[in-house]
Amino acid sequence: MSLQQKTLHAFLGGNVICEVSQPAIYRFLHEEDGFEQVTPLIEAMGCKIATTGGRKGHFLAWADGSPEAAAAIRSTARDMQEECEKLIHCMSFMLEVDDTAGPLAMGDLVRAAAIVEAIDGNAAMRDKLGTLAAVMRVNSATDHGKITDILKKLKDMGYLTLVNRDREEYFVTGKIDRINDILTHFHCHIGALQVESDVADDQGSLF
Repeated sequence: MSLQQKTLHAFLGGNVICEVSQPAIYRFLHEEDGFEQVTPLIEAMGCKIATTGGRKGHFLAWADGSPEAAAAIRSTARDMQEECEKLIHCMSFMLEVDDTAGPLAMGDLVRAAAIVEAIDGNAAMRDKLGTLAAVMRVNSATDHGKITDILKKLKDMGYLTLVNRDREEYFVTGKIDRINDILTHFHCHIGALQVESDVADDQGSLF
């Protein structure tokens, strides 16, 4: 299979392509005129290549306003809503594990051993891990098993890529930027709606 074909399959599979998750395809897009090669094929399907706000990841999006596109967008939005809820819990938990590292970002190294160390002897952290395990729908009996299963789920969801299987080490992929874009979008719109509501209330009180 050519790189062009692999790129199309990656986009159609719902992947967010970045230099961490799929370095060969990312290089093809950026260094070998890959965008020029695949864009006409993607546009012929009524789609386009979208880019995350940090410009580090690329994914497939609908470009037309057909009923089929609208239905697909609604379905994707429902899936992303569920993913957002899971990722918010994960990111909050990881901030508790290491509050000096900041929010998860593309290229960050996630180590199971570091998480185990953070919760060792810490009842509050163990409770938070239990809550996260419930959100992620993993039911391992041990803390280490919960951590392992959560990281595997994040990998299957496309947010992590395995670096070292034996040491259970992962890199965060560019898909995290897409979730951050969605959360920022909703935060901005919710804020705007709140401002409009406040303004309307103030105006009403004047008359």
